[in-house]
Amino acid sequence: GTSLGMIYRSVSKLENNMASYGASNFTADAQQPDRSKSRIVMNKARAYSAAYFLAWSWLIIGSIFGLANVEQPAPLIYISNFFNPLQGFFNFVIYIYPKVMVTKSRGDDNMTWFRALKIAFWGGGTARGQPANTHRSVPVTGEGTS
Repeated sequence: GTSLGMIYRSVSKLENNMASYGASNFTADAQQPDRSKSRIVMNKARAYSAAYFLAWSWLIIGSIFGLANVEQPAPLIYISNFFNPLQGFFNFVIYIYPKVMVTKSRGDDNMTWFRALKIAFWGGGTARGQPANTHRSVPVTGEGTS
């Protein structure tokens, strides 16, 4: 939590410095022009913190029962054994969500969430910086040369 707060503060300071040099138009996200980068960093930090606490709070509660020499209730054991291994999945969802949203917005109107996830996860096969729904007219170095 503390390190994520420090990251947020650093990004916020950087935005303020950029704004003082007249570069404030570069600080807004293309998808959400009214939100600053520091706000996006803060929300992502909150999501990662929530994933951590969702995964580990049950084990911490179980440890408190153990320290009090009280037997843990069976549902608490099941809940902790269910949520703790899912921390990696929660982190993956938080990490991939912005990429899926960009892929879905660049795709056709009929693109499903599953297809957008697949393209975002595997890269979609496009050159870096190009939208997922366009074709390259100029080959990338090494393609189509003999």
